[in-house]
Amino acid sequence: MGRSPIIDLEVYIHHQTEGAILVSSDDTAGEKVWLPKSVVEINGDPTIPGDAEISLPRSYAEEKGLA
Repeated sequence: MGRSPIIDLEVYIHHQTEGAILVSSDDTAGEKVWLPKSVVEINGDPTIPGDAEISLPRSYAEEKGLA
């Protein structure tokens, strides 16, 4: 059985625009990554900066250094 093509990650949402969110692995991490909302499913309220769970393609998470 192979790995799922979708991965769930706990991230910290720092900022967002209409089309993207700025995340890091936690609120103190230096490396922040912009993710397009068209690629990410946000579980919870993305309008509030803070901890959130997101789902996205595993390959994209790996490409962005999140997995």
